[in-house]
Amino acid sequence: MSGAAEEYDAWSQAGSDSSDDGEDNDILLFDDLGDIDKTKTVPTGLVARYKPDWGPREGFREAFQNWRDAICRSSNLTLDQFAPNITETQRHILIEVRHPTQAQSPLLGFIRFQRDGDDNGVLEVTNFNAKLYMSHLSLGGTTKARDKTQTGKHGEGLKLAALAFRRYPCNCTFRIEASSFRWNTSFRTDRQLQFRLTRCNPDTIMRQRRAVKNKPRTTKAHIWEDVKVVIGAPARRSRGKDQGQIKSRKIPLVDFREWLKVTLDLDPPDDLIRTADGDLIMSDSHAGKLYLQGLRLPHGSATGMPFRYGYNLRDGEVDRDRRCLSDTFTDAKTITNIWAKSIRSNHGKGDILPLYTALLMEDLRKVADVMLDGDTQRLDRDIATRVWGEMLKKGQKQHGQGVFYFIPSKEQDDMKIIQKNLQLHPVPISETLWKLLSAHQLCRTPMEEQEHRLSRARVVQVFNDPFAQHTSWFLKCCFGSNALTKHIKWEFVEGRDLGLDVVWVQNIIKIHDKWIEIKQAQEGSFCHDDTPSDDPFAYDDVVLWLWDLILSQLASSGQHTDIVRHERWLKGMARTRLAQAPRGITCLSTSRRGELAVKWTFKGSHTEDGPNLRIILHTDDCPRRLDILSLRPHTANGPSDELEANCS
Repeated sequence: MSGAAEEYDAWSQAGSDSSDDGEDNDILLFDDLGDIDKTKTVPTGLVARYKPDWGPREGFREAFQNWRDAICRSSNLTLDQFAPNITETQRHILIEVRHPTQAQSPLLGFIRFQRDGDDNGVLEVTNFNAKLYMSHLSLGGTTKARDKTQTGKHGEGLKLAALAFRRYPCNCTFRIEASSFRWNTSFRTDRQLQFRLTRCNPDTIMRQRRAVKNKPRTTKAHIWEDVKVVIGAPARRSRGKDQGQIKSRKIPLVDFREWLKVTLDLDPPDDLIRTADGDLIMSDSHAGKLYLQGLRLPHGSATGMPFRYGYNLRDGEVDRDRRCLSDTFTDAKTITNIWAKSIRSNHGKGDILPLYTALLMEDLRKVADVMLDGDTQRLDRDIATRVWGEMLKKGQKQHGQGVFYFIPSKEQDDMKIIQKNLQLHPVPISETLWKLLSAHQLCRTPMEEQEHRLSRARVVQVFNDPFAQHTSWFLKCCFGSNALTKHIKWEFVEGRDLGLDVVWVQNIIKIHDKWIEIKQAQEGSFCHDDTPSDDPFAYDDVVLWLWDLILSQLASSGQHTDIVRHERWLKGMARTRLAQAPRGITCLSTSRRGELAVKWTFKGSHTEDGPNLRIILHTDDCPRRLDILSLRPHTANGPSDELEANCS
């Protein structure tokens, strides 16, 4: 059992034998045992009905845990260094632990199952250099609560192991030999478990000590310096459930083999990946099982969800029944870290990433392996990026074309946009997975994807045709006619099948090039196809429609509060000034020498608001020619006289 562990302290000693100094005294004086003359009965406070669902399997788990903790502490071993070796013959199963680094690998402790011809047997659990005191029989008596190198924390494992084996229906004897005492268990008449301590004859112990002095340790316990637990040894009678006397029984071999599965130390998997947070167990034999420091937690996750794979956690807190972890958040976080570190290290297993990706896509929040919520629990960026890449590769292979992952929505026709505009195969995913990926800007909505593509599209030059030049020229007029918009950059880009008209990105307005192609522009602005193409005012509605879209995009960007306040005015101003703009301007020489005749077409009269029409003539190579875009620049407060025409 465990020395200094949950139930008693293990004292490390040099060598396998005690020193000669004080040899007689350390036999007789054992802390709170020194006052016991021959015998003493110590109640445990545990009644037979305590933890009724605990059986011998749980009892063996507690016994093994204490045994392992004691060996690790007394020999200063880590759990990774603790490596039991199992040998089996026709008569026994022997589990030995030896020191991994010391010369000659001295024996540190052993477990032996001695069986008879009927495949029933007696179990012995012994750890060397350990002590047991009466104080360890009190509930909560433990020195391991704050020791992270020790597994037992609650201070009741030894008593519970004794209770589980002694009571009905197991009815196995449970005896301890330690600290020069024999500790026999029984039930009082009130069904409370008790230990009866009997001191061994000091002379007998002295002879035994001299016989083994300076000899290497074997699989034989020393009652004066070891702790030995014997379970299932034949005894006279044991009280049954009905208080009657029944014969105690040995342990069936088939049961003992099942008990070995409570710990990875005795039932190691053949396929696992070790990480700093714990082990990812890939073996089918361990699938769906959760272990804490190598010990099985029967109920697995604190969430109540099943596991798909097996896990062995390095750290964690369990409930008092040792059924599951007590913290669901830590549970999920640790499992996520194990997968992340397994994917990063890979260990030559190229299937780790596809397996984890499949868990996220198919079983997110359905199994305890992936209980991430996307809010408080997220994927690391590098892992999310790898998962996203695996999803795209998997989708391409499955559907034979590029895929687009999205959240199904009843209000939006996302599938049509994905298929028609993005020309990808739509694949729905859960909202939680979407959160995990979008937290790292890996996935987008169909609308966001269109905006992204339009923002990165190739810039196109205005076509050399009247409609394209008309649209571009008067769009310049709209931008340049007000101080709020004249400094905003804009450009036409190759939009192809994207269903967006305008995008504001990186301080530039990106405009789909369909707006400089007459047929598409008419469809987009609901203009009539039968409008005469030689009418100089025929396509003003296209420009005004596009201008409205641009202002709406600027207003919704959150970066143009002034435009938000004056959006209606800007739209109205553009409509008015566009109607006033002269069209079909010609400049011809008259019959008079040095005289030019300038002609144009316009709607309405320019004299309604006074003489505000200024005519400036420029040569074709004048650098100012393309900058003169409006009759008079306007602000939200009215006309401006800032027009300059310093041309020669």
